[in-house]
Amino acid sequence: MGQETIVGSDAVSVLGLPGDLDAFPVYQITRDADGREKSRRMVRLEIRGAINERTAGWRAALEALDARDRAWLLTSKSGQAAGIARKFGDRGLEILYRWCASGLVTFQVKTSSPSGQGHGGLVSWRLADPAHHEACRLSDEKKALRGAQDTAARELAAALTPCPAFQKLVAILKDEKRRAYWDHVIDRGNSILAIGELSRQAARCLLFW
Repeated sequence: MGQETIVGSDAVSVLGLPGDLDAFPVYQITRDADGREKSRRMVRLEIRGAINERTAGWRAALEALDARDRAWLLTSKSGQAAGIARKFGDRGLEILYRWCASGLVTFQVKTSSPSGQGHGGLVSWRLADPAHHEACRLSDEKKALRGAQDTAARELAAALTPCPAFQKLVAILKDEKRRAYWDHVIDRGNSILAIGELSRQAARCLLFW
């Protein structure tokens, strides 16, 4: 005997839900030892965008977001009701409605409100599949760039360490808290290495940044 949760394939009517959203029942299913279904109970509703032409424009909707909201959304990828409440307060559900209709997210809610009309409170949310794939791509790209930066910083610090005049740059390259300066320091450091046989005084000039 076991249990599983599935999302139904047919939308259901929910009083008060905006017309550009659909609600699908989320069932908890109990099966016997042979895998046959014994019972099912609707436990939540999953809300999705209802208009294909609109949800297909998710990328434009993502780009139209405030930069801070976009960064938060792509970094978070999913979350519970409390996270949205902390981020947006009472506007959280309204914002999810808008994002969902644009194809950015889906979310799950309790089946009914305390009054028995409409759906209940937010349970959880997640990025819709296309936006999730984009978030993962951007995350992988960021990790790759960070790894390349780590390698460049480590190699440059090793090359400059024997030179007393360049210990300021070496210290920055070894300080994770000063990573924001690394690209600039790496550029300057590589310029120092490139001058080869030029005078130390000329190299020192490159430290003024």
